[in-house]
Amino acid sequence: MSINQRHRHLPIGDFSVHIVETGDPDGPPYLLLHGWPESWRTWEGVMEAAAGTARVIAIDLPGIGESTGAVDGGSKRLIARAVHELVRTLGLTDFTLVGHDAGGMVAYSYLRQYSDVARVVIMNTVIPGVDPWSEVLRNPYIWHFGLHAVPDLPEILVQGRQAEYFGYFYDVLSPAPEKSPKTRAPHTPPPTARMPP
Repeated sequence: MSINQRHRHLPIGDFSVHIVETGDPDGPPYLLLHGWPESWRTWEGVMEAAAGTARVIAIDLPGIGESTGAVDGGSKRLIARAVHELVRTLGLTDFTLVGHDAGGMVAYSYLRQYSDVARVVIMNTVIPGVDPWSEVLRNPYIWHFGLHAVPDLPEILVQGRQAEYFGYFYDVLSPAPEKSPKTRAPHTPPPTARMPP
């Protein structure tokens, strides 16, 4: 099944946010926040499945994919603020916010700061400061959290080798690495994408 994807870029504060919409513009709205190392494309299957009955909106988080602007230190609170401005700009009401991985951290921060969301789904993540967060920080497979907190260093080190860098995480963190090469390309940001902290 092929779906009509409506792409646009909206200025939100200091950012330009890439938005992809499918489905009925008057249907119940779902706003989808991707994880890392992904982009809006991680939601294409969901968008296709829900397109007949809902307004489905997936974005590239600030600094990822086709969205521009960087958030100081990758603060999920500041990203949630940008998402809130986007919600206001789009005029979303009675909407469901869905966040996966780093997007789940943003969704949690949104839930804690704003009361305009009807439902929040947080998937496949831990929340900073909430158990088992300290255990996660000791996990040697997520050393990249610290690296990505250093301004500009990841871009300097990885420039020109993004596919290998992102591929490492798909291989190490995937429950089925043998399937990863078939699925990672649609979910990996383009080579020009800035790496989030």
